[in-house]
Amino acid sequence: MKQKRLLRFFALLLAAALLGWLLPSAVFRIGDSLEEGKTSEVQIKQIDLSFQSDLDTASRLRLVHGSVVDNATPLERGIYLQQQDAEDISARFLRELTGERIPAEAYADTTPMLFNFSGEGTILVWVVHADLGEEWFWEAIIDDQTGIILRCSFQGGAWNWPALFPDYDGEVPVEEYVSSRLSDALRSHYNQRLGTALRSDVQQAVNNYFEYSAELVLSQEQEEYRIPLVISFDPSAILLN
Repeated sequence: MKQKRLLRFFALLLAAALLGWLLPSAVFRIGDSLEEGKTSEVQIKQIDLSFQSDLDTASRLRLVHGSVVDNATPLERGIYLQQQDAEDISARFLRELTGERIPAEAYADTTPMLFNFSGEGTILVWVVHADLGEEWFWEAIIDDQTGIILRCSFQGGAWNWPALFPDYDGEVPVEEYVSSRLSDALRSHYNQRLGTALRSDVQQAVNNYFEYSAELVLSQEQEEYRIPLVISFDPSAILLN
């Protein structure tokens, strides 16, 4: 009996010795894993905070139109919108603007991206590209949180505005016609997305041989959104808002 107890004692002693030798390494590895986990968690939280920005729509417009994107990071998915949502928003706006239905196959690329504006703020947007027939191309930056079109541009032949606006008959200057159509379409878009009743007004228009520039103001009482509008008259015309 004593011999069995001694054997058990030595077995436990040996086990304790082995455990004492292995334990520091085991604790180090576990601790390292925990630290890595904590670091990953902090990084994820930082990104989430960037996504869940408190910037209002006016501030997002100001960033997109007046600040330089320090870096743009493509993402796998959005938070509030999916690819189909971004394309549906684009299609609805384009139909309001041009009167034409944009087919699904027109969309060349729709990508969620994280825009960082040099310490001023970070927003999650969808960048949408579409081919509008053979004459014009469309690009839009859509806010993931509100579905608002923060910026858009058309590029195409300056000689072929009717390909973009089939109703344009040339009776009024093209810049007046386009800015009026864009004003109406954006007012409708913002009112629909924000649930407001904004008015639109084209201000500070400057027109010369090469370029027409103005500012579109959407407003209601204390609420105001200012959107630059530029029409370039060259062989590769660019309409920006």
